[in-house]
Amino acid sequence: LTHPDVTVAMVTDNAPYFEETPDGTGQGILPEYFKILSEKLGIRFKFKNYATYEAAVAAVQKGEADLMSFYTGGLISANQFDLILTDTFLDTTSVLITKAGHTGQNETIAIRHFSLDPARRELGQALKGSHLKDYGTSAACFRALENDEVSAAIFELPVATWLLNQINSANYDLKPLPGLTMEICGATRSGNTILCSVLNKGIVATKGDMNGLVANATQSKNTWRTFVARLSP
Repeated sequence: LTHPDVTVAMVTDNAPYFEETPDGTGQGILPEYFKILSEKLGIRFKFKNYATYEAAVAAVQKGEADLMSFYTGGLISANQFDLILTDTFLDTTSVLITKAGHTGQNETIAIRHFSLDPARRELGQALKGSHLKDYGTSAACFRALENDEVSAAIFELPVATWLLNQINSANYDLKPLPGLTMEICGATRSGNTILCSVLNKGIVATKGDMNGLVANATQSKNTWRTFVARLSP
């Protein structure tokens, strides 16, 4: 590597993968994962936070950051952006959340903007008759469901687990969507093949660590707000 620090583009407000903390370091699955990678590879990772997924991708394209921490667009999209992908470090199924007892047609389904294309591509016929409405964050998707702006919402399983652990989950139903698998990997500029190769070695060496990181990061927050939210109505 040409420099000791690798700047990693993080998407803020992306729990449980990443949440910005007052000191700027962040918490969640990704900070803990990059801590393990750092120990395995002897590389120092420095986080640079961006408000949106698109801004984080653009930062890597422009050379402001060395690595996009959370790329979900797949190989075709990466080629269009002139990016190369690391190996997948988190492969997760997706789920559909509705309010408990909902049995009608899911006319409008909330989904995060960067998950829109994979959902349309992978689910196809399963979404017939439904309109996907994209939001910037998982929290915004869930608020839309809470406020009856949509009848359902699609999340990756770790996100759904985290969200439901912060509230009274008995108020919601969860349905697996086996046809929609989200492959999460890193992305670098096309010329940065050495960094990509080094990271892939670390990803292989840390395969067994991810399940524990996800389990820890998706637990309920130990705050009075969470305690109140989890009480039965």
